[in-house]
Amino acid sequence: MDKLKAEYFTDPFCSWSWANEPRYRKLREEFKDQIEWRHRLGGLMARWSPDFYDPLYDLHGGDAKALAEHQEEVSLENKMPIDVGFWFESPPTSSHPACVAVKAVGLQGADLEDRYLRRVREAILTEKRPADRPADLLSLANELPGIDLDRLAREIDGEAAKKAFQEDWEATRRPVPEAKDTKVTEGRLRYSFPTLILSNDFREMVSGANGNHAEGRYRVLDGDDPYEAYLKAIQELDPTIRRYPPPDVESFIRKYRR
Repeated sequence: MDKLKAEYFTDPFCSWSWANEPRYRKLREEFKDQIEWRHRLGGLMARWSPDFYDPLYDLHGGDAKALAEHQEEVSLENKMPIDVGFWFESPPTSSHPACVAVKAVGLQGADLEDRYLRRVREAILTEKRPADRPADLLSLANELPGIDLDRLAREIDGEAAKKAFQEDWEATRRPVPEAKDTKVTEGRLRYSFPTLILSNDFREMVSGANGNHAEGRYRVLDGDDPYEAYLKAIQELDPTIRRYPPPDVESFIRKYRR
């Protein structure tokens, strides 16, 4: 039987996506390779400027204090560490270069892309490291075994990675009707981050068809949904899927390092 497909709409700079990491990792461990994952890097912030506005939280680009306070609330609510000092010390110019870099690593393999996305999140949100210039993004890639750095240096600003990100950016701004968590930023309606779409329609992914799939073939979940909702959606789409027991703590730490 074909695998379930998962589109995960996110951005490396998104604190809510960082808060969702425990559930995301648990899903990956409990269902392993029975689900085919695809990251959709949606582009949280094209430019760090007053032009950016998030109406859901009344956040303006350039207002470091308000953004820092918001992320501190996210950290406390979800018990995920965030060092908000980077908004005062070296605020990013844009989240788009990191998105393109993740897609460039993805050209070398889906597993490398997943590990690199995690590393970029850690660097930005817990280590106050800049991640909006090619040199910074290559430095982070150098910390992960398996990434071909020479190839990445060629592709990190190449047309293939830019095209892949642009496709993700557009898909993020075509939310299906069932998406209950959307917002308008930079003049376009989009999914909020993170949003997960699970599908058992094997013709194509749901966002590529503008939502015109047969009824019941996909489920849309967001960062506010409890873990049980994720499990229910998976089991509804594939009642035969196997749920593996989670690994022991030592094995998990060896695999994910941090």
